[in-house]
Amino acid sequence: MEENENTVVDPLAGQMLPDEGLFGPGTPADAAAAARSERVGWRHNFRVFCRHKPAVAGLVYVVLLVLASFLGPAVFDLDYEKGDASETLIPFSAEHPFGTDQQGRDLLVRNLYAARNAIVVAVVSVLVGLLLGALIGAFAGYLGGALDLLTMRLVDIMFAFPQILLLILLLVAIPDSMDRRISMFVAIGLTSWAGYARLIRGQVMQARNEDYVEAARCLGASNSHILRKYILPNIAGPIIVAVSFGIPSAMMAESGMSLIGLGLRPPMPSWGNLIYEGAREMLGFPHLVLWPSITFGLTLLAFTFIGDGLGGVYGKDR
Repeated sequence: MEENENTVVDPLAGQMLPDEGLFGPGTPADAAAAARSERVGWRHNFRVFCRHKPAVAGLVYVVLLVLASFLGPAVFDLDYEKGDASETLIPFSAEHPFGTDQQGRDLLVRNLYAARNAIVVAVVSVLVGLLLGALIGAFAGYLGGALDLLTMRLVDIMFAFPQILLLILLLVAIPDSMDRRISMFVAIGLTSWAGYARLIRGQVMQARNEDYVEAARCLGASNSHILRKYILPNIAGPIIVAVSFGIPSAMMAESGMSLIGLGLRPPMPSWGNLIYEGAREMLGFPHLVLWPSITFGLTLLAFTFIGDGLGGVYGKDR
């Protein structure tokens, strides 16, 4: 193929492309081929995931729970604070499948709101921790040297310090005037970034010596461009698996803090405070603690199954 002065080499494809910027798009045929390859990859990953039946069941459960907890209260105008004094502590009825609590509030409605709060807090806090971990771990792994040494010592300190104690200290230090959900976003995110940083740092250290990275570096790409366009997309698999396991861990942290009074506070429902309130009446009215415990346990199990399925997709043994 004849070269000219307006031609550069795509470091990933090894093909001569028109100069549309250092790493600009290639021909329409190249773009179509890349899109087809990506679609084939996603179809293959989906088939591998579907072979893991517990993961599929977990995904179906999570999707149904998300739809019920986010759409149900809005569509049916359900209020978690609304109660009826004439219908207190009902174990089961057609109108209240999960029964009612001490104030006549429907436990099914309160469980749906608890699920919504847990999902929102877990997802946002994991994203906060992932963003911090990705920034710190990616640059430490790519640049190495003193930055890597300093960062890893900070990560070691984070792992040496009990996470639950640090979480409690942060929640105590955050003013009560702040929305408790925002407090949980910040606290859980700040106590979970170290694991993501260590994972991403190790993956980046493996990828930084690959041929396509060396080619991009030789063509003058900046470090941030190489990390953003080439390295991070190629190490997305382990990160996705880590996030899938991080969500149930964040849910447990949110519920645990609510159980001891540092998380979401009544009357706002959380699985932690629902279980705490139900445990006090467990002998006489076991439904108060039974339904929150079952729903919480099934949700954690579902996310764990999803993580196992994604591990099969992105793991080495496929």
